[in-house]
Amino acid sequence: MRPDRPPIELTAGELTPKGPAAAEHAGRPYLLWGALPGERVLARPYKKGREWYAAALEVLDRSPHRVETAEPHHLCCSPWQILSDELASLTKRRIASAAYRAAGHPVSADALELLSDPARRYGYRNKMEYGFYADESGLFFSFFERHWKRKCPIDVCRLAEASLNTAALGVLGHLRAAGRQGRPYKTLLLRHDGSGNTIASLYVTDGEWSLGHPEGVTGLAGFQVHHSDRRTPASVSHAELYRWGTDTLETPVLGRRLSYGVGSFFQINVPLFERALERMAPYVETGRPLVDLYGGVGAIGVSLGQRAASVTVVDSAAEAIEHAQRNLERHLPGRSRAELGSAEKLLDHVTGEATLIVDPPRTGLHPEVVSRILSALPPRVIYLSCNVLTQARDYAALSSAYAVRELVLLDFFPNTPHIESLLILERR
Repeated sequence: MRPDRPPIELTAGELTPKGPAAAEHAGRPYLLWGALPGERVLARPYKKGREWYAAALEVLDRSPHRVETAEPHHLCCSPWQILSDELASLTKRRIASAAYRAAGHPVSADALELLSDPARRYGYRNKMEYGFYADESGLFFSFFERHWKRKCPIDVCRLAEASLNTAALGVLGHLRAAGRQGRPYKTLLLRHDGSGNTIASLYVTDGEWSLGHPEGVTGLAGFQVHHSDRRTPASVSHAELYRWGTDTLETPVLGRRLSYGVGSFFQINVPLFERALERMAPYVETGRPLVDLYGGVGAIGVSLGQRAASVTVVDSAAEAIEHAQRNLERHLPGRSRAELGSAEKLLDHVTGEATLIVDPPRTGLHPEVVSRILSALPPRVIYLSCNVLTQARDYAALSSAYAVRELVLLDFFPNTPHIESLLILERR
């Protein structure tokens, strides 16, 4: 990527599912960040892979739907801060409608319901991952600039709960006081329980730790340090170097306290997750087994399993399954179990008698899971998705045997293009 290309003038078209607006210049298509439909902007072009992108530098014609951003780094974390609530809702419903119409379910954007909480556009995330940036002026948190490898120094991100950020700044102060170079610090992963308690895992690229833990940081209940190879971009632990305090939090979900760790799969926006659970609950039949694939710490299975004959939670992450077992034993003793393994390897649990819950990653259902559903034909499939495009693809594959009972969108991630969706399928 060349950062020195001269600016070009672009007019933004519709916002695309990944977030940028479609645009064109001299016959070349661009994906344009920082512009709303109809806006004319001066933008910096750049190429990534085979696609051309552009980032708006100056708005020449302003849309009435543009709002002031809360953070100067918004393109690094939540590029739709510039959208009004009205335009964000309309765009998410339009994208979901197009995906489902292409999959054979003709639902209009106007007919789609989007559950949201306009009062919580910020401060809704109970989990954050900060990178680090260091120069001659000191050590800072950072995000990567969108589609660039260059780091953007920041203070903290306002998408996170305020108490989480208080703890994050306390850890950063501890590292600054040590006076070390920023290079050994890779990422800081934090989790908050909604009641003032935060646990943090620091990933470093050298193999030793002598700085202890931050003392006197409000709300910091646990601190770990892990060695993570610098060649691995993700926050992966290759060795634990230090541990202080607890590594577990608990948060009530529909009145049931659930335990989880800093790296466990647990919903980031709990109030909206509870509303999603309330929409799922009527579709769990009394007396049937309940199977929760891609189940994380068992939040859905525990919350909906009170009337089920039995509850089985399956997940491929050992930390998540450890907490799932604990949560099931606490709330559903004697009629539940948690199994460690990938969903496609533990398909015997998917039967024609069980209500099936799936909450897969953004890639959607594994093809073998789809095949098993079509052969076993469970009476209902409750499908919570963080990617409406792959959910619609999976619906198309299942539609020969299943009809849509309910489809609702969930704005779990305000100010971003991400769309969470809940699909209830019923056997034809």
